[in-house]
Amino acid sequence: MTAGNATLGTDLTVSAILFGERHCPEAKASISNISPSNSGLGHLMRALCKGLIDNLAQFISPEDLLQKGINSIVASGTALNRNPILQQELRKRFNLDVVLNESDAAFGVAQLCRSKIK
Repeated sequence: MTAGNATLGTDLTVSAILFGERHCPEAKASISNISPSNSGLGHLMRALCKGLIDNLAQFISPEDLLQKGINSIVASGTALNRNPILQQELRKRFNLDVVLNESDAAFGVAQLCRSKIK
């Protein structure tokens, strides 16, 4: 991930929907805007992380969070905890404080369910 950290931005685009989505099961992953200047591993890693976060933002946008009075994100999961590029892209896309929880991603889902039961 060192190469991705060195690449602060990229014009390479990755759609990270490998197995489709519930609302669009036929969707497939893609890489676009490839050029000699952005074909390195750092650009690919940065674009993949950005694509993952952009996909998440399609389901709940930063604007939706702000309208609901949410001003921080508590994030969990191994991928996020081990990947500083993914963390950077999350912070950049949502422009909110991000608190990393060292727990597994299932813990975050359990917390959400618990908060809804109260």
